[in-house]
Order: sequence, then C-alpha cells, then structure tokens
Amino acid sequence: VDVRRDRPWYKRAVTTGKLGWNPLFQHGSTNVLTLNASQPVYDRDTRQLLGVFSVHIRLSYLNEFLRHLELSNFGRVMITDQNGILISTSTLEQPFSIASGTGFHKQFQRLTLEASQDDLTRSLGQYLRDRPDALASLTPTPQLKFAHNGEQHYVTVVPFQDAYGLNWRILTVIPASHFMADIQRNTYKTLLLCLLTLGVAILLGWLAANRLTTRFTQFNQVSRELAAGNLNQRLPTNSPISELNDLADSFNRMADQLQQSFQQIQLALETSEEKFATIFRTSPDPMVIAHFTTGQIQEVNDSLVDLFGYSRLEMFGRTALELDVWVDLEQRSQYLALLQQHR
Repeated sequence: VDVRRDRPWYKRAVTTGKLGWNPLFQHGSTNVLTLNASQPVYDRDTRQLLGVFSVHIRLSYLNEFLRHLELSNFGRVMITDQNGILISTSTLEQPFSIASGTGFHKQFQRLTLEASQDDLTRSLGQYLRDRPDALASLTPTPQLKFAHNGEQHYVTVVPFQDAYGLNWRILTVIPASHFMADIQRNTYKTLLLCLLTLGVAILLGWLAANRLTTRFTQFNQVSRELAAGNLNQRLPTNSPISELNDLADSFNRMADQLQQSFQQIQLALETSEEKFATIFRTSPDPMVIAHFTTGQIQEVNDSLVDLFGYSRLEMFGRTALELDVWVDLEQRSQYLALLQQHR
C-alpha cells in the first residue's frame, strides 16, 4: 500500500506524467514547508506506473543561504512568486504560519510581502502593490526606489523561471545610505561611489540568481538521472558557496542511501518472488492472478488447473466470463463492487 498517494508531489507527477516542480507543501508531519521536484517512473515495456521519485528541499535551506549573502548584512533579499507571496527571505522570519490541522494535515498560511512582520518587507509590499507590473514582468525591471522610515531604499526585481514550473521573483533591497557615507565630504565622489556600489549590488544579485539557477539545474539533471535508474549520479561539492556544498553533500548522502536501499530491496524482492512462486504453485487451494481492470488471467496454479479442467494455455489472457466459471453472475457483480470499493 502506497501511503503517499495523497501527497501533492505524487498526484502532480502521476497526473502530468513528467518531471516538474510542485507547489510548496508540508514535509511529513513537521512544521516545515519544502520545495519539491518529482518524476513518475514507468515500466519500460508495459508503461505501467512503478512509482514516483521525489526530491525535497526545505525552505529553511534557502532562508539560510540568503542570510549568508554579503548584502543581507545591510539590506534584504527575498524570493517571491509573481503574486508577491513569500517563498524565502534573508530575515529570521518564517514565510508562513500554521493556520489549522495536526500531523500530516496541517494547513499552512503563506505570507505576502504586505503581511510580513518585518517593517521593511511590509513597506516594500505596500510599494509594489501599486506597481503590479514590477512582479508580473518576465524581464528584469529598472531599478526602483521607495522610502521607509524617512530613508530611501533601492529595489531590483529579477525574474527566475525554468522549464519545469518555477516562476519566481528575486527581490534585492538596499538602503540608499549604504552608498552615501562620504557625501558630506565630496558630492562628486559620493555620486560616483553610489553608482559603483549600485552596479556591484546589481551584479551580486545577478550572480546570486545565476548560482541558484546553475545549482538548481544540476539538481534537476541529477534527479532526472536518478529517476531514470542511474543511481551513480552525484552533485559536485566545489561551489564557492558553503551552504550549497552542504546541500549537495546532503543530496549525495541521500543518493548513497537510495542506492543501498535499492540494492537491498532488489535482493529482498528476488527472494520474495521466489518464495511467492513456490507457495503459489504448490498451494492445494486453487489460485489465480488476474488483471484488476480487464479481468484477464495472468497466472494460475496447479490446483486451479485440476479444478476446472482447462490447461494453462487455454486460461492465459482470457477472463472468468469467457471461461464460464461463474455460476451466479449477480454474485460476481457484488464481488466486483466490493473489490472496487475496498481495493
């Protein structure tokens, strides 16, 4: 029995039949939201669903990464969706709250920029509310400037998208005072310093987005390889960002455990199949394995052959109706209804 059939990542993968990112959702029964990519795995011959491979990334990892960016010491870095709902922030604030529920059924309330407990973030949300194009645009917007507590702040909005469903906005907020420390000594020099610092800030924002994009792309590629059965794939740990190295190391350890588990499961499955085949064929009780949907017979044991008098070859691929083994068809309808209801 698959206890995860009700999880969003499972449903999306089975519904779409392809690799993709899923909406943020609860990690197990914890108070944690995760970013998740999942891909269905099918039998090569029958195309039947074998399972769903899924990779979870906690939002707290993204928060920690943003907090360690250099510009987070004097500004803010936030990741939102196109509607201004927080995904991650460089502040200590959690971008969600628990509205209701317990265990695996907690209801999470996602925060918007305007609903943030951080004054600067909330002011930014109110500023962008009157400029919806800033978040809706799929191209980087010109630098914006807004006032908070009597101080000017610079804002850059960089869209981040990929082919698998991510549609984010990376917001960088820097106070103007950071660029103007020397303005009282020399106006011209201060102006040049502001322009230079602004360019550096934009470059840092672009580098941060680019590094995230590169690493997410690597995660994507390795996940696809693992989903395809290539369990030898690993992520590099030579990034200049230590947090990404830690994340890659955790992913590699997970892949190692997955490979070990797969080998153990494969060995156990072979042993189980051998035991099942022995029990099935030698059982004194007549037994048959039939397809759930079509009713076609897939396998029978010796007792069933002896009971009905058909040969195995005559029964394979045919249904019980075709073999005329049901005496009471009304009883068969009741049996199928119970089977459909209780699985």
